Amino acid sequence: MMQKNNAASLPQPNCTGETYRRDRRIALVIFLTLWLSYAYFSHGGSWGANAYLDLTRAVVEEKTFRIDAYVWNTGDWSKVGDHYYINKNPGASFLAAPIYFLYHLFDKNAFNDFVSARIAIHLITAFSFSLLAALAGSVFFLWLRRFAAVGPAIGTAAIFGVGTSQFSNASFFNAAIVVSSFYILAAFMLDRTRDSELTSARAGIYTFLSGLCLGLAVVAEPISVFGIVIFAAFMIMQRRKIHIWLKFILGGIAPAIALVIYNIRVIGKPFGTVYEFQNPVFSYDGAFLDVFRYPSLDILYRITFHPIRGLFWVTPVLALSIFGIISLWRQEKTRQLGMLCASMILFYFLFNISFVAWHGGWYVGPRYLTPALPFFVAPLIFAFQRSGWLSQLAVSLATLSAAIQLTIVAVNPFCPQLPAITNPLFQYTWPNFFSNMLSINNASAFPRMPRHVSRIFSLESFEEWWAAYNLGEVLGLQGVLSLLPLILAWMLAGLVLYKIATEP
Repeated sequence: MMQKNNAASLPQPNCTGETYRRDRRIALVIFLTLWLSYAYFSHGGSWGANAYLDLTRAVVEEKTFRIDAYVWNTGDWSKVGDHYYINKNPGASFLAAPIYFLYHLFDKNAFNDFVSARIAIHLITAFSFSLLAALAGSVFFLWLRRFAAVGPAIGTAAIFGVGTSQFSNASFFNAAIVVSSFYILAAFMLDRTRDSELTSARAGIYTFLSGLCLGLAVVAEPISVFGIVIFAAFMIMQRRKIHIWLKFILGGIAPAIALVIYNIRVIGKPFGTVYEFQNPVFSYDGAFLDVFRYPSLDILYRITFHPIRGLFWVTPVLALSIFGIISLWRQEKTRQLGMLCASMILFYFLFNISFVAWHGGWYVGPRYLTPALPFFVAPLIFAFQRSGWLSQLAVSLATLSAAIQLTIVAVNPFCPQLPAITNPLFQYTWPNFFSNMLSINNASAFPRMPRHVSRIFSLESFEEWWAAYNLGEVLGLQGVLSLLPLILAWMLAGLVLYKIATEP
């Protein structure tokens, strides 16, 4: 006979079988809505996105980690001996590789012409990064439901999905979306193991999978190892038993082995990173490990309140997060959650203000805070559970945040004039948006001939016009009108969610 899990049960609102079934239906609607939202956009190239695409192609087409045949489209490379590799961990490329492998079985010439390449890039992105992010968004809702009512949980999940830079990150090759998504999956599954109705076997599976997710986050970004440390501290506070720790560690072994094998094949040793061999343009004299320096208060200001990169400019609703963390701390059943959120936020702030490339290139907003976004957003649940002016303020700021993020993803998540301009929203994103200039990143991931990807080309040819697009434009709609199908889909999803959430 299967034994029940002996861990302390986490209080949950209205924990009935019908409630669970309703929550699953809501999670499915959220998943489908977010997947459509993310796959609706296909962006042009950038050094980082192109590098990950290059490794994906190298793995599938040539069965190698070397990007020698593709390196001309990116500056994000490391040179080891006579060969080029991407200057990043390979996790994002590995995520896309199975999708491209299947696609390559049917179309081995996908990158031989521009149209085929654009279709391939869009589909690979949609079925890897967009799909993972949509799954994480739906699980984020289920995680929130463990300590909040259904309405506030839906609203907070919606903010996370389309009101933060999770929106734009989910529609191009990048590692940050992989890390934030796996953090959510790990957090939910670790919390799930505390439910008394789970059998020991199922609790063990959840624990194993949480370790696996955190291991995969490290394969995507090496700095995520400190995320594992924070999660481990979280488990210590919960006084997890030794068999839980063993299953958690076992889950992380496979990703660790994969990363060791990759390092041996690329840099010739099991431990280390390709950063020590990266493009000299990223080297900084005197920096620790060539990438870290003393934390800077000036950078802290620039990634929070300054319009050039400020988090609270592109996602103003997150200004309420600190009050949410305080609220979580005051309640005993959510205190540990508050500590987890605060710890992850503080770590990524510290990392960002100490990293020599803190600006994140041309990215609109603080690129390196993206993995911490779930922990910024989760505390906002407190505002949506209140009545009166606070909830009204939260709804207003959330609506503004979603509108800002929609304009960013619709125009271009990358602002090529940075840092020459000091306010990307007022000087680049909104002027283009209100001039009906959408999808303007014409730096292609697949140019017609080798050329510098960061150069901005004129919109004179078919290839350069369609280097970026949205599905509304494919249907023949132009400018802001091209967003109409997506907005109608959001309205329909809202009605469906309201109907399900208010069922007796």
